[in-house]
Amino acid sequence: MSTTPKLSIFERAQKYVAKMDAAVSGSGGHDATFAVAKALVDGFSLSKEDALAILREYNERCSPPWKDHELLHKVNSVTASTGYLLKDSDSYTPRHAAGSLPAARAAEPAPTFDSEKLARFAAPWASQVTAAWLADRSEIDPTFCTTQEFLSALYYPERGEKVLIFLNEFSQGEAIWPDDRELPSEGRRGVWYLAQPVDGRSRPNPRGKDPSKLSRRIAECVVAWRYLVLESDQADARDWMGAVVQLPLKIAAIYTSGGRSVHVLVRVDAVNASDWDRTKAAILKGLVTLGADRGALSGVRLTRLPNCLRLGKDAVTPSDDPEKPMKKTYQPFPRPQLQKLLYVCREPAARPICEMIPRRDTVASLEGLVRSLGLSILEKPADELRALHRRLLHVTAQSPVCKAASREIGEMIQWGVK
Repeated sequence: MSTTPKLSIFERAQKYVAKMDAAVSGSGGHDATFAVAKALVDGFSLSKEDALAILREYNERCSPPWKDHELLHKVNSVTASTGYLLKDSDSYTPRHAAGSLPAARAAEPAPTFDSEKLARFAAPWASQVTAAWLADRSEIDPTFCTTQEFLSALYYPERGEKVLIFLNEFSQGEAIWPDDRELPSEGRRGVWYLAQPVDGRSRPNPRGKDPSKLSRRIAECVVAWRYLVLESDQADARDWMGAVVQLPLKIAAIYTSGGRSVHVLVRVDAVNASDWDRTKAAILKGLVTLGADRGALSGVRLTRLPNCLRLGKDAVTPSDDPEKPMKKTYQPFPRPQLQKLLYVCREPAARPICEMIPRRDTVASLEGLVRSLGLSILEKPADELRALHRRLLHVTAQSPVCKAASREIGEMIQWGVK
């Protein structure tokens, strides 16, 4: 007598998701997709990588398909992992089976982004806040702060804290600070770091598809639940920053993604993961309306490592395969983009940045440096030219002098002129 092989949790999750509504733009598409992410991460306790793999399969039924970073945000937004769908039988019906989702949405309304509300709130400061404005109020001059100095300002290696550095966001980290003396300075898609400090040891992932597979980036490796990352991909960048500088949060750092978004590192000093979740919920309640991405708010997440170069990005383009009409391709930037550090503070207070007194005049300082160097810049070695080039990139939008010098130095570096 033959018996049917028992399905793995991954396969059961695939069958479950196959019964769920496809997301349709304008018809609750976000809620439908978030319901799938919640079922995978919370219901089946899958790892982020496994959940994302099934979510990508589901995405082929969505109209239009989500971008990959949007799927990742949805997976990251689910912080609970209760395993409420881990039952012995595969005969049960999904909570959000086809036709049942509208009622679930009505029962759990969620805050949504309101661009008009953001514009009204940001109005007093949106036109004033620039990279130079933030640099003037930064405790450490962000144009002169190396990656090593940035990490030293925010983490405590003397307490056993380590920071994982990534070139591939799905890896276990290509470097670990402070153990590795040389850290990545650029990446095809940029450079990331894990916001929470870890102990550097690999452990079995109790939520993974393979329990024997080790990881050094899971919650069990975290030694301090210190930071929360705010990000907005949908808000106007000027309005978003005009709002951020008015928030009474302990802002430890602000930096760009090397693209259009800006990451805000907030110090929360939670006691543990549960305390972090409660803090996140309190902050999320008001900030989603102003543009904060719900998906960015997860405890163990990656964020951009400041003052590294991002060489390109992934883009979704049409394919010739009728079964998979869209494909992900790598697109290099015409010029490398700096993941620009804008502001950093070692021990931030819960005080709006807009109330802080400027510490320096960043533009005047860099313009003075350019003028003082004059033709002697031609004699500078390549490493000094690269450092100066990155400094000038911070304020090219506010200073024609620095913009012109940055362009010339960039060409010198490109052609190997010393």
